[in-house]
Amino acid sequence: MNQNTPSSNKTPLEQQLAALFSIIPGLMLIWVLLQTWLDPLTTQNGAWLRGALALMLLEFVSLHSGAFLGALAAGVRSILVRWAMYLALAVVYALFVYGVALSLNDFTILKLYGLLLVGRFFTIVTAGPQDRYRLSQRAFIGIGAFVAAIVLTTILPVPEFGITHQVVNTLMPDRGTSVWESRPQAVIAAAILYFSIMVVMEVKLTWWPTPPKRRRRRLP
Repeated sequence: MNQNTPSSNKTPLEQQLAALFSIIPGLMLIWVLLQTWLDPLTTQNGAWLRGALALMLLEFVSLHSGAFLGALAAGVRSILVRWAMYLALAVVYALFVYGVALSLNDFTILKLYGLLLVGRFFTIVTAGPQDRYRLSQRAFIGIGAFVAAIVLTTILPVPEFGITHQVVNTLMPDRGTSVWESRPQAVIAAAILYFSIMVVMEVKLTWWPTPPKRRRRRLP
């Protein structure tokens, strides 16, 4: 075995299943968001126009707490403790996503985002001390992609496509004055960009992982 490649507690099949649980819902989310961008009324009569903003807010919370939980779980040897941490966080996220779905009267987001979280949590709960490098890569890339998606879609012009002023005024008459509320196409574009990067990341880290750099010892 290559000494530069960290060993893992998970078998290759477990790693690939965990990745697929993140990749497939991610691709489905991208497809729904693209449909919303081209014609908002085709996705639950425009519910996803508001849902995209809620989705990114949920993802923001998921990224930060997920990175913390992943680092913490990787250092816990007891599988029972890791499962307890997993279930506690799963319940919290389930309540968050259920509240969003209930407010939008559309449970598609609950199904897709729920599947996405299952894949992430499965990766975390089966992680061992040897998986810290992989988890830190995911956290670093995820936070960087999230920030980049927000910045780029805020400062760059984003085409409206089907999200015209008339459609926005009809579907979101009580919207605020923030960038994402006044330009819903920006949050749609940010979500598509972000989840696309995350899908590519999962493929790369699962099937073509980059081993950690070995520290060189200084000669006395």
